[in-house]
Amino acid sequence: MIVLLQRAVARSAALGARVLSLLWLSFCVLVALDLAGPHPAAEQTLPAQPSWMKVDAAKKNLTVDIASGWNANNAALNFNGYYDGNMTLVVPVGWRVEMTFINRDGDNPHSIVVTEAYPPDALPEKAGREEAAIKRAYTINPLQGLFAGESDSMRFKVSSADRYLLFCGVPGHGIGGMWTRLDVRDGIDAPFVEYAEGAEPGRE
Repeated sequence: MIVLLQRAVARSAALGARVLSLLWLSFCVLVALDLAGPHPAAEQTLPAQPSWMKVDAAKKNLTVDIASGWNANNAALNFNGYYDGNMTLVVPVGWRVEMTFINRDGDNPHSIVVTEAYPPDALPEKAGREEAAIKRAYTINPLQGLFAGESDSMRFKVSSADRYLLFCGVPGHGIGGMWTRLDVRDGIDAPFVEYAEGAEPGRE
């Protein structure tokens, strides 16, 4: 009986040592993974920076190339293929923006005016220079628009956080969906573009 008890105690001690050994090994593995940092798969995807925007972070300059009638989306009433607010150009506070605009729509004239952020159910029927929410932030003759192949550019600085629309000023076009968004935000280091879920493909 004493011998059997001694054997049982020895087996228990051996089992306990194995358990402790496995626990220690697991602890060492966890520490090593923690020191190695997060796995690459867990890294967040960077915001979109499409080919039609160029960023100079050192000078805080953003150059944007926008074409009206880029494709057939919304009967060509679009900016780079986007319309009805399904694309947002996001710019940090304090940056300068140079926006080059060309009309690729062979059927209609178009323009861009940076307006206040009207609600979708309260869009104006047209937008001229008086509707520009930022000084000089509109293309030439915004009510008449530019014809196919014509281009213009605008330069302005965004000094405070706010929300705006990139709006076609030609009568009837904006309320027909020819508008996207411009957001000026604090707390970001570089411009980027956001696309609404389900947005039709546009210029990349």
